[in-house]
Amino acid sequence: MDEGQITYLAPVGGGFVALSELEEVAMVFGADGTRHWRLSQAQFPTVMIPAAAEGSDALFDVFVSLPGARPGQILAAAERPFAEGPVTVWRRQARAALT
Repeated sequence: MDEGQITYLAPVGGGFVALSELEEVAMVFGADGTRHWRLSQAQFPTVMIPAAAEGSDALFDVFVSLPGARPGQILAAAERPFAEGPVTVWRRQARAALT
């Protein structure tokens, strides 16, 4: 996390997410049961960050700073069993239309 942006670099995958573009944060699972944070952003590719990636513990602080985030829900998602499936922990509220 730096300057309002989450960066995840990996040999395969990875990417950048500007917090201003972040639309949704979810905990999802790979076919092998590994946990990933799925960061969906408007008009840019979705970024998947393994929950066990180096430095991923810093994501909690970022996620709880999002408007309307619920820390308990984020913590529960980090421990969610594979059998319970994916869960969305935060979604940007719709912006009011200008009239």
